[in-house]
Amino acid sequence: MPVFDLLTQNAQIALRTPAQWESCVRTLVAQGLAGFVYARRAEMLPSDIRAQLHKVYLAQFAFNANLETNYRRVRGALENVGCEPVLLKGLSLLGRVYDAGERPISDIDVLIRPNQLELSSTVLRELGYRSKTELRWHANDFKRNFEDESGLCEVELHTRLFYNEPASFEWGTQYDAERGRHLSDEHMLAHLLGHLGFQHTFLKLFWLVDVDLLARAYGSRLDWELLARSLARLRLTRSAALVLGACRRYLNTPGLEPILGRLPVTPEWVWQRVLT
Repeated sequence: MPVFDLLTQNAQIALRTPAQWESCVRTLVAQGLAGFVYARRAEMLPSDIRAQLHKVYLAQFAFNANLETNYRRVRGALENVGCEPVLLKGLSLLGRVYDAGERPISDIDVLIRPNQLELSSTVLRELGYRSKTELRWHANDFKRNFEDESGLCEVELHTRLFYNEPASFEWGTQYDAERGRHLSDEHMLAHLLGHLGFQHTFLKLFWLVDVDLLARAYGSRLDWELLARSLARLRLTRSAALVLGACRRYLNTPGLEPILGRLPVTPEWVWQRVLT
C-alpha cells in the first residue's frame, strides 16, 4: 500500500505515474497524513506533490496555532477558579511527537472532574464560548461541546473518556509548564488505543501514527504492566491488540513485545479487512 510505503520510508514505493501520485495525495489528505508526510518524507516526493502537501501543512499549522492560543486562555481561566483541566489527544501531542503543522486537530479536548462540569461550563460561557448542540449516541453523553463566536475553535469538556469506564478509574496525569496537565505516558497511550480501536474503529490513519510515534518516543520508559492493567480495567485489551498489532505490522513500530505478549492475538484477516 503506497501510503504505508511513504510512512515507513520504503524505497520501493509503487508510485510511478502522476495519476498514482494524485490518488495517493487524496488518500493522505483524507486520512490526515498530508502534513506529516510533507514534513518528514519530503525527499520521497516529486516537487509538485511536495508543493501540494506544503499547503496542507501550512493551513494545519495556522489552525493549530490558533487552538493553542485559545487553550492557554481557557486553561488559565479554569485554573483560576480551581478547576484542573487535563489536555487530551491532538494538542497534548504537539511539541511531544509532532510540530504544529504535521497533524490535523479539530478541537480542544479537555478532561475535567464530573463535579467541576458546571463550573467549567460557566467559565467557558464567560469567555464568550457558546454551547454547541450535537446529536449524541446515548453511550457518548459524557461530553459537552462549546464553540467560540467565530466557529473556528471548539472545546469539548469530557467527564470521562469511555462510556464503559469504571467510576473508580483514575487517569494518571503529568504537568508541564507549556501545556499544563496532560495524561501520563501510559494512560495517554491507553486512551489513544481505545480512541482508535474501540471508539472510532480505524476511521483515520493519522490516529494510528499517533500511537506509533508515542510508542517510539516513550516506549523505553513506559510501565507496560501498568498499561496492561489499565487496558484490562477499561475493557480495551482486544482493541489495543488490534491497534498495536497494526502498528508493528504496517508501521514497523519497535519495542512492542512487552505489551503484545500480554494481549490477545489478532487474526490476520482482521488487519486485512480493516487496513487494506
